[in-house]
Amino acid sequence: MYKWSWMDNDAALEIAEWEYEGDISVYNLADDLDALDEFLNPFNWKYAYAIYDYENYLKGFMMLKPTASNGFTIERIGLHPSIINQGYGMGFIKYCIDIVQEKYQTREINVHIPIFNKRAINVFSKNGFVQKGQVKEGNEEFIILVLSLE
Repeated sequence: MYKWSWMDNDAALEIAEWEYEGDISVYNLADDLDALDEFLNPFNWKYAYAIYDYENYLKGFMMLKPTASNGFTIERIGLHPSIINQGYGMGFIKYCIDIVQEKYQTREINVHIPIFNKRAINVFSKNGFVQKGQVKEGNEEFIILVLSLE
């Protein structure tokens, strides 16, 4: 269903233009110049993936950061706005987990999801992630979800 490539300038520029609606509009990169700047910087692409369907349409992306405990944090992850809420989330997250397992043989993957994003929390939970706590970053509360691969 999907195939990946390393993030490149073309994919990053396309993703930067994606516009989400409703409560997930907070993920619009164009609305946050600092986030946009960070996202478009190729020095941040060491663990960044552009994810395509088999017709070469960009469907999503994932950016990782290694942790001190031989794991990875999903720093950013997203589906194309046109396929949000259409049943693609489960398979997309599973595909991203497979990438991390195959490339890095890691012990765990974690993700911080804003507490308001119940859909994302649900999809990650259905893929085996377990809530390990909450953290406040700036003015926002995040749920910490962890997938143990041992």
